[in-house]
Amino acid sequence: MFQNRLSTATVVVVVVADEIQDLTTQLSEGGRGQHEADKIRRRLEQEKEELESALEEAEAALQQEEAKTARAQLELGAIRQQIDRRIAEKEEEFESTRYILFYLFIYFFI
Repeated sequence: MFQNRLSTATVVVVVVADEIQDLTTQLSEGGRGQHEADKIRRRLEQEKEELESALEEAEAALQQEEAKTARAQLELGAIRQQIDRRIAEKEEEFESTRYILFYLFIYFFI
């Protein structure tokens, strides 16, 4: 009877030891899974920060380029005004010269 109880206790101890081993394995695997998830989360957070930084740099570069474009458009507008003014001056000179030549023609040939 003592032997029977000892066998039963041994079986129970073995079963409990197996259950403990299974639980330990599950905890270990769960811990590894959690560790992996934490590593992935940290890597993704770092990538997110890098992308945000790159986006900020790109936005700053875009603003600089937009400012350059605006300055260039202003300069182009000023140049166009100068050209239009010069053309108007030359047209006035041409009309004045034509008027003078017309009257000289009339004066000398008529």
